[in-house]
Amino acid sequence: QLIEQTVVFTADYQYPYILPHLLHRNKAKFIKAAVLYDGSATRNLYHHLIETVCRLSVLSKTDLPTDIPIIVNRFVYNSSFFQYLFSRSNQFRSFNWLVQEPHEWLQVEKLYRPKALYFGKESWNFTRNLYNLNKVSPSRRVFLSRDKKRYTRGLSNEIEVINMLHLHGFEVVYAEHLSVDEQVKLFQETEYLVALTGMGLIQQFFMCYEKAHIIEIIPVNRLMPEYYCQAY
Repeated sequence: QLIEQTVVFTADYQYPYILPHLLHRNKAKFIKAAVLYDGSATRNLYHHLIETVCRLSVLSKTDLPTDIPIIVNRFVYNSSFFQYLFSRSNQFRSFNWLVQEPHEWLQVEKLYRPKALYFGKESWNFTRNLYNLNKVSPSRRVFLSRDKKRYTRGLSNEIEVINMLHLHGFEVVYAEHLSVDEQVKLFQETEYLVALTGMGLIQQFFMCYEKAHIIEIIPVNRLMPEYYCQAY
């Protein structure tokens, strides 16, 4: 029984058509029970944090075996954000990861999909602890912009905004130009953040909650409370 799905992509469907299933079901590898880490929605750091990692916090509340296989597809497993956490966290690495290769078919008798309140204090602390964040005293003032060569969203008067922010000691940063390690370091060191609404804001997760100050620039005709809830 399909309980839920995360994100639907029109060009690359999360779930296969019935015909390939009928053609390949005899080749499927049988598994008694497993946990689904992700279908194919985790394609960036935003979904990695809110759709998958924090949900692992629920496993300790269940009676599932600690060594139950956790299915992750090869694309996600090889991604920079997965491997970054995998290299930093003994706990994350200790899970019984089952990497599903491209065109590999699995038949699972009991497939579990954990779900957690991703902006809840408990699941968020669990996730932060996985990252083994260093204690950093933040001092940077950052304007998080977006590369106009890659993204259409932007401010029509951004030059004016940047000039104004420069007067208050802000630097302009493009997260998409940085490695995952550089992004984590940047947000740990940031005390004041001004940013356009968008997935880059998910990285306020790495900021020092006791000292962080955030201004999110959002259009008047668009209400997106995710990052407000996260910051709150």
